[in-house]
This record gives sequence, C-alpha cells and structure tokens, in this order.
Amino acid sequence: MRVRMVLFLGALSFLLPNPAQGARYDAGLSLIVDLPQEEFANISGTGGGLGFKLLLPLRSSMVRFRGDLDLLFFGEDEHYGDVHGWEGVIVTRHESIRLLAGLELSSPPSRSVRIYLAPVAGLYAFRSIDRIQYTYFHETSSSQAKFGWKIDAGIVVRRFVRPYRPEGLGLDFGVSYGTVRRGVETKIEPAEGGDAIKIHTDANEIMIHAGIIWHSR
Repeated sequence: MRVRMVLFLGALSFLLPNPAQGARYDAGLSLIVDLPQEEFANISGTGGGLGFKLLLPLRSSMVRFRGDLDLLFFGEDEHYGDVHGWEGVIVTRHESIRLLAGLELSSPPSRSVRIYLAPVAGLYAFRSIDRIQYTYFHETSSSQAKFGWKIDAGIVVRRFVRPYRPEGLGLDFGVSYGTVRRGVETKIEPAEGGDAIKIHTDANEIMIHAGIIWHSR
C-alpha cells in the first residue's frame, strides 16, 4: 500500500506548476455529511466534519492539481464488553482523517457556474475510542491506516464579486462516492470453538458537502 501511494503522489508532483511562474491557487472549506454504506454502515453511524482542499493550476485552466484534507467524526455504537477490566456496556466512537491528492477536471473557470469532477486517492486514517457507558475514564483507543479513493463531483457558483475581489467567492456544492480498501473487519466465531476468522471487505461511503472557495489574486 505504501509503495503504491508513494508512486501515485510522486507522479502527481511532476504535474505541479513551477512556483517561479507565480501560479495562482484556490482554497476551499466545506461542511461534510458522511453516509456509510453496506458493511461500513453496520459498524459506523452517519458522520460529519470539515473538509479542506487546495487547487493548483496545471498546463490547462480546466485541469488542476487537487489536495484534500477531511476531518470526520462518526456516530457511536454500543456493545457489551470490558475496558481495562471494567465490564459493562461499551460505547465506541469513531473518527477519521483523510489526506488525498489527485486531479480536478472542470468547465472553464471564467464562467459564473463551474462544473467539476475530481478523482483523488490517498491515506485514510481511522481511530476508535472505547469507554464504559456513562463514564469518561478508563478509555482505550485503536487506530489503523488504509489506502482509499473517492470521486467528487459538484458545482461552484461565483458570487460576491467586488472591486477588491474581482473573481468573488465560489459557493461549492458537491457529492462524492468513496472506497476504503479493506476498511471493514468482520469476525466470524467458529461453531466448535477456536480462533475467530477475520474477513476484510471494502468500506464504501457517500459524502455530501457544501462550502466556500477562495481565489488567490
């Protein structure tokens, strides 16, 4: 997984513009609603959080390098177990940080309404925090990192044009479908005892986002 990620990000680095050329950039901030699908929905409730993205122009104004940083928090689930020897109902909270990179293809940026499509891929880090119900001590946490990707599609509407801000601000609305490679682990207990069998499947999700794009001058 690490080798593929290094090769992927290394290939994209050759497409970046030369800083000496004074290339302009766009930066965005969005609110995100994450809807886990299929097996992923069985272990994690609806999530929400913030998304940051950076857009750098390439040779064409309709193709740009894109970097994403998403910070998401998911709903809690309950099960019976123990934390550090304390037995009871365990409440598990899930969190995730995603660092992705890829290309964004769009209609001409000079138009008041721009349509875009962005395939991006990279690192998905998940963290689970367990605690005894109604308490906030004796917590324990676990984390894992996976490779994943998403395809993001949306529109940017240019608004709030001012003399000191000739390109205005972009109102950004979109939806994406993503997959985390082997992101869901299912344990199957043997009928006659013995060690549990672990099965890994892909985690799929749909994300809806709305935010603002700032244009550099």
